[in-house]
Amino acid sequence: MSRHGVLPDEEDMIDLPPYISPATLLPKVRAYEMAAPDSICVHHLVARPAGDEHAKGLAELRIVEGAIGNLSREALPGPMYRFQELGLAEAVLHNLARCHFETPSPLQCYSIPMVLAGRDLLVCAQKGSGKTTALLIPVLSGLVTAPVAAGRTGRMKCVKPRALLLVPTARLAKQIGADIRKFSYRTGIRVHSKMKGKMQKCQLEAGIDIVVSTPLRLINMVRTSQVSLEAIKYLVICELGLMLDMGFEKTLRKIVDDMHIPPKSARHTLLSSGTFQPAVQKLAWDFLSDYLFITDGRLEFSIGLTKQKIELASEEEKTGLLLNLLQKQSVSSAGMSQLRTVVFVETKGKADSLKNWLCNEGFPATVIFADSSQQERESASLPFQISGISILIAANAASPGLDVANVDHLINYDLPKSVEEYVERIRTFARVGSATSFFTKSNRSIAKGLLELMIEANLEVPDWLLDYANPDYTRSVELDSEDEENDKYRYDLA
Repeated sequence: MSRHGVLPDEEDMIDLPPYISPATLLPKVRAYEMAAPDSICVHHLVARPAGDEHAKGLAELRIVEGAIGNLSREALPGPMYRFQELGLAEAVLHNLARCHFETPSPLQCYSIPMVLAGRDLLVCAQKGSGKTTALLIPVLSGLVTAPVAAGRTGRMKCVKPRALLLVPTARLAKQIGADIRKFSYRTGIRVHSKMKGKMQKCQLEAGIDIVVSTPLRLINMVRTSQVSLEAIKYLVICELGLMLDMGFEKTLRKIVDDMHIPPKSARHTLLSSGTFQPAVQKLAWDFLSDYLFITDGRLEFSIGLTKQKIELASEEEKTGLLLNLLQKQSVSSAGMSQLRTVVFVETKGKADSLKNWLCNEGFPATVIFADSSQQERESASLPFQISGISILIAANAASPGLDVANVDHLINYDLPKSVEEYVERIRTFARVGSATSFFTKSNRSIAKGLLELMIEANLEVPDWLLDYANPDYTRSVELDSEDEENDKYRYDLA
């Protein structure tokens, strides 16, 4: 198959029965993607039913490595390999150059032209693929070249943005807001991405073009009449799979269905996700109109492909277990480059003390925190990325936005508070390596989720995790107790 938008032969076209997941029905595609992990695969969904979209389904699904047209190869734009070829607004192009964005990623080569052509889009790709930027750039270009913003009509009681970006966390909202400001420098585009407090009077008077928000924060702004969504032209939902895992489906549907956003026929909707589970597919059907689905070809990653081990420990035992792991790594990699290891801890103070302790034990390490500036992050990770120091210690809150490639061993010295964050760490840092986690009694709240995850991924489940995960089971468990006279006692796991 061609990489440049040539239509597939008849033998490559597949007819689907009503509303069946392409991910479960297309072994040919799955095999192709595994054989070509760096490819771009575009699925064109056509002939959408006019009535109940769940009662009927896809009339046709055409698959090819490149852009798909439902009638001819000219029906959709092909990929563009330079930003200058994409037809972006001059101001946006200038800002991309200022930010040293010289060449679009493979995913951006295909997706940006399709968004500029007015197509709704679902982009499923992993971290580092440039999927968020692939949606931001054409949206900004469209806003810059469009008429005067609907959100700027003089003094108003609330703002009426033209673009809404929904994100799962406040930290990601802050990060994306900063990116938008860089890409829209001196264009007159105004963005609001603060997660606390009310909009200031000057913002209400000047107007806002883009609102970046978490779902709950947005609902609060709408209910307090700070924001009206009736003028939305672009609706962008980032990290949809993660948002669904966090339980935001009902909230997202409430925003789209009950907050006076224009219908999907009158807006441009773009979704991004790191996964393509059935819930993502279903929401895409409901929110998008005649849309395209693009994946970078590595979507079939399974968490079960990563070697994982969870060890039961007390807080006092963790340092000894960590040192033992690092010593074994050092012996196994003798004569070769040291294994690159990321260690997650709960707090900044613990990260600093653990770094000092490891250095004293002969294991040089560097640290990174959530509030570190970009320059501080780069300075901290540079020795880890290049040579010399092979251990990076990160506070739990630093996980979002931390981008370190080719990690050999992920160690959850302190487990995160949710299974979703655990999965995200595995996907981000330990795709081709291994992961070790230390489980203490304080992690009991995620025991059931970890158990379900390990069973689903066909991983070996330790007996003690079954006990912690079963709320109806009571047994004698070794725990770190403050009672020195009794280091074993009955503990109700419920």
